[in-house]
Amino acid sequence: MWHDRVTNQCGKILEEYLICNDLYVLNEATKPPTFQSIRGSSYTDLTITNSRLIRNVTDWTCGEEESCSDHNLVNFKIASVSNVQDRTTFTGVRYITKQEDYKKFDTNLAANFISTFNCTNKMDLKDLDEELQGKVNFYNTEDLIHDCFSSITAASNTAFRISKGRTLNFKRTVHWWNDELKILRKKVTALRRYQRINNEDLRGERKIQYNEGKRHYQSKLQEEKFKSWQNYCSSMEESNPWNAIYKTASRKLKGTTCLTTLQQPDGSFTVDTESTVKHMLDYFAPEDNEANDSAEHRLIRKLTQEMNGPVFFEVSLDICMSGFSGEKL
Repeated sequence: MWHDRVTNQCGKILEEYLICNDLYVLNEATKPPTFQSIRGSSYTDLTITNSRLIRNVTDWTCGEEESCSDHNLVNFKIASVSNVQDRTTFTGVRYITKQEDYKKFDTNLAANFISTFNCTNKMDLKDLDEELQGKVNFYNTEDLIHDCFSSITAASNTAFRISKGRTLNFKRTVHWWNDELKILRKKVTALRRYQRINNEDLRGERKIQYNEGKRHYQSKLQEEKFKSWQNYCSSMEESNPWNAIYKTASRKLKGTTCLTTLQQPDGSFTVDTESTVKHMLDYFAPEDNEANDSAEHRLIRKLTQEMNGPVFFEVSLDICMSGFSGEKL
């Protein structure tokens, strides 16, 4: 299931567990083992997912970057999952459609069908449709789908503008990472790849070079991390010992509260901050509409309209205000 040569008793138990719980292993047989050392190699690190998320996990790779460990780095991408169920992400060509372009699309599509299926009715679309219905019965299903799809695609390309889309960069990195570390990591990765040869003499020599490069890369990593922490501590105020450093060490540093998604009465979820705030306002401060009043609300509204309270004059207010202490005003 995870492309290893030997499966022990623990592996058999894991296989039964994965099958019973409808789980899937994403490890690929063409990739290097997830664990490699002088004692041997194996696929001990597994990437497991369920049937709902498996369609959104792509680009699974192993061992392409230096990990400074016997375990190779496992990388994969998880696409965003929509709140709407059973919705798949379309990765094909997208078109910018306008109402005035549909007439051109209809004309081009009819011309493509006439040339592809060798139709004789070229003027009346109704007659053309009946002729195409008769020709469908004599075509192979796969060939028919291919020809129809090609005709529709060609008509769309000539009638509509193709959307270029937008490229979003979701890759994150730490603030202490720099170009020097990036170059060192690439060198160590190349050295590790070069030592995998059949020549025993060259393999031992290149293994020494790989270990030296790996130690240098690890020392630079620790150095940059220490410098980053040192600069962070130096930027804090020295007069207050209970500042951000103490809060960070004691895990008392509170982050900014972000509004999350909320479920609306119709079962859908809010998608951004604006819709979340609007839903909260509608829930906690609803519009004062008499049509939506309950029996209790109608009673309160009636009492407020019938109540005739005392009239306050300016002299009464002045007398009341003069009795307050000056410190409380």
